[in-house]
Amino acid sequence: MPKKYQILVCKGPECGDKRHAGDVHAAIAVELKSCPLNGNEVVLERYSCFGKCQKGPNVLVREMKPNENLRMILLMPTAGAGAYLYHLVKPEEARQIVLEHIANGRPLLELTRRK
Repeated sequence: MPKKYQILVCKGPECGDKRHAGDVHAAIAVELKSCPLNGNEVVLERYSCFGKCQKGPNVLVREMKPNENLRMILLMPTAGAGAYLYHLVKPEEARQIVLEHIANGRPLLELTRRK
């Protein structure tokens, strides 16, 4: 059964300006258009700050559940099961994120453990 995902790319002054999160966002947008998603839907957005600036750019990938409280999700997007915060993401990793996590449902745990 197809799933719906949300991808949030940080845009704070540390990640966005100094660590080029805009390039990561652009690369993910390109991959979402070119990669097969196996029927899954994706909403790609920018997010102000995850509080992990030293590990930026940060990218949150989470499965969107039916009937979830969207206000709470906007306040605490990393809370709850199915939310994976990737650290030190490079534009060239966008394809891997889209193919593995979005298309195949396999989170990239090694990207959550970067320091």
